Amino acid sequence: MSEPTSPGSDPAAETPTPDSETPEAQETSTPEATSPSAVDETPAEDTAPVIPAVEASKNFGITPEAYMLPATSEIQLLAPDGQPVPDSEQGPEPGHEYPMPSTEQLLKAYEKLVVGRRINDQNMALVRQGRMAVYPSSHGQEACQVAAAMCLGDNDWLFPTYRDSVAVMSRGVDPLEVMSTFRGDWHGGFDPREYKVSIQATPLTTQLLHAVGVAHAAKLRGEDTVTLAMCGDGATSEGDFHEALNFAAVFQLPVLFLVQNNGYAISVPLSSQTHAPTLAHKAVGYGMAGERVDGNDLAACCPYWAAAWNCAARARVRCWSRP
Repeated sequence: MSEPTSPGSDPAAETPTPDSETPEAQETSTPEATSPSAVDETPAEDTAPVIPAVEASKNFGITPEAYMLPATSEIQLLAPDGQPVPDSEQGPEPGHEYPMPSTEQLLKAYEKLVVGRRINDQNMALVRQGRMAVYPSSHGQEACQVAAAMCLGDNDWLFPTYRDSVAVMSRGVDPLEVMSTFRGDWHGGFDPREYKVSIQATPLTTQLLHAVGVAHAAKLRGEDTVTLAMCGDGATSEGDFHEALNFAAVFQLPVLFLVQNNGYAISVPLSSQTHAPTLAHKAVGYGMAGERVDGNDLAACCPYWAAAWNCAARARVRCWSRP
């Protein structure tokens, strides 16, 4: 979850033994078909399930609680004036360390950032002119959207909200097709299968369940797929939010959850949404790791989401995903 879940360089946890290989599964023959001399009387091995957070935390030399909880301070690599934050002020903690992106990666992300802001401004003007039905602006949320979308591979899926147009365009969807969606054209704007981007959801949080469903199906089929589920702070009060995170965690699915906290859910302040220290702390209750990242810090968002994707990708082979 991002305020999402933190990755770092967490190695894969021990892979649980599939049911078909457990001692219990092997001893399924009927008494009539098994001769007394063929019965293996060796005591069954302990098949207690592996707790991913416990296994992963050992690699960092920290407790499972420290592994899953967000870092003490918000992850930030750039100060508001654009200058790098000194290492001494970042306060990196084990399991919460992120490198500065390369110049090439930053330039690529910055280009998408500038294009996204320009299209945001243009679409808001079209709404005021009555030439577009509605356009929920991504203004101020472009950096985290660009970084998250850039971490996805060709086989991955994006499940955005109505306010995530910059993420959609960063995934390769033509801006005109995005604008056609909000204009209300009958065909919906773009083909989700072509771009592996779901139609932007207006109902709060429904897209999270869709993302979890696609990730579950992909894992069952052995497909090389990670899904990115995006939502806002207000969505964390919806029942679908609980169901999506709980299902994803229990089945260890390759899903990334990005919660964009802009301080208000339409008109309700965050203080009326939750009593948790931060929204990232909600992840811990589901057995996930959470992280709080400065959503306007492109340099911090890029390495965070790249590391998160690597961890989620390992969930495809029944390894621990962070998230």
